Amino acid sequence: MAPTRRLLLIIGIVMLAAAGIMANSKAYAGHKCPNRYFKKVPAEGVGDSEANATTAYQDDCKKKADKAKDDCKDCECEETGETCTFKYTYKTKPNCKENPPGAWKCKGWIRPGCFCMDKDEDFLTISPGSGAMTSESPMQK
Repeated sequence: MAPTRRLLLIIGIVMLAAAGIMANSKAYAGHKCPNRYFKKVPAEGVGDSEANATTAYQDDCKKKADKAKDDCKDCECEETGETCTFKYTYKTKPNCKENPPGAWKCKGWIRPGCFCMDKDEDFLTISPGSGAMTSESPMQK
């Protein structure tokens, strides 16, 4: 009876050790890159003119994008050679109003996202109805 218990004990210890090794290997792996855009993040800019408020809005878009960039850090992709790349879209024509007179406020949003991409891969935009393709905005680079 004692040799059977000893054998069961050894098997149990080996199984626990194997489970611990597998758990540790997964614990250090990054999470999977979602390959999608997330919810919109509000952005706004204020200035003494519409042009200055628009510039402040664009600066806020960049600031919000930099803040969201870490969401893609240490994410893993399934394809060899691809990395989880941060991209974002933004409202190119924000809603700008003079409020109160002499002060302008522009409101819009960015939509951050993470995508598995090759180093030499980029997004293209197709204009509705025209068939014309353009690369992403310089603000995204």
